[in-house]
Amino acid sequence: MGVPKPKGSESEDDFVSRCMGDSHMKTTYTDQDQRLAVCFSTFRESNKAIIIEKINKVLVDLGSYVLKEESAQKQEEKNAIGLLQSIQDQMQEIVEIKREQYEEMEVDKGHKKK
Repeated sequence: MGVPKPKGSESEDDFVSRCMGDSHMKTTYTDQDQRLAVCFSTFRESNKAIIIEKINKVLVDLGSYVLKEESAQKQEEKNAIGLLQSIQDQMQEIVEIKREQYEEMEVDKGHKKK
């Protein structure tokens, strides 16, 4: 059996009390000051690991969010490009229709002069 570990949301005071009274700790660290230092150090190291784990989770979540946003932005860009292409196609159709109408008017003018 090794050095006890903090449980869940156990407070520092509660953990240190439990750690100081642990039979293994009393046998291994007979000097009370040394045992106290080990208990405090163990609690703080455990908290660091928990904090690092939480930070890593936040970073992963943030990374996932950023990727989703980039993907959504790319989709919006594709939609905008598609809309612009559709507008361009419609404008070309209108230009073609107007060109045909103009050519018909020119032909009609030519027939009226004769």
